Amino acid sequence: KTYTSLAIGFLADEGRLRLDDSAGDLLGEPNPHGITVRHLLTMNTGHDSAQIDTVGDDPRNLLRIAPAHEPGAFFAYNSPATHALSAIVTAVTGEPLTAYLRPRLLDPLGIGERWMSPVGGIEHGASGYHLTVDDLARTATMLGAGGVWQGRQVAPAWYVDEMSRPWSVTAAFDGPPAAEGEMNDWALG
Repeated sequence: KTYTSLAIGFLADEGRLRLDDSAGDLLGEPNPHGITVRHLLTMNTGHDSAQIDTVGDDPRNLLRIAPAHEPGAFFAYNSPATHALSAIVTAVTGEPLTAYLRPRLLDPLGIGERWMSPVGGIEHGASGYHLTVDDLARTATMLGAGGVWQGRQVAPAWYVDEMSRPWSVTAAFDGPPAAEGEMNDWALG
């Protein structure tokens, strides 16, 4: 999900989209509920967890299903939202997510050829990216430094700042219950 989000940040920094653009316009699909790129990024599409479970492998279904809540006003952990972001990257660039990221992020961080599982012909974006611990450590170090890696601004600083701030109150989450004596990690923000 982090890499998919960063791809969106690069597109925004390049002026190829805005975070408040209609997800439907970017995907060439109707968007009767007004879901934006930002709603997808923050998992605030308005869908509850039961609705998210019905989306399936086509990220456009997220735009078709009427959300239970106003988009932007309700958080639920939402992998289909991130899959939709990967579809947006492909729609805007004509490239798979990882190909778009290769010269901008992956090569500068020294992340070699890896593979991401495709779902419905689109790299999933939400899971299935096969990385090493070193890849993740370099990414985390770069993010912790505001997008800088080895003295070079790799990711847009403004976007790393946007990624790093709270967007939703998640303490009252809509997801599976935690095991007895444990706190559900979905409620941790």
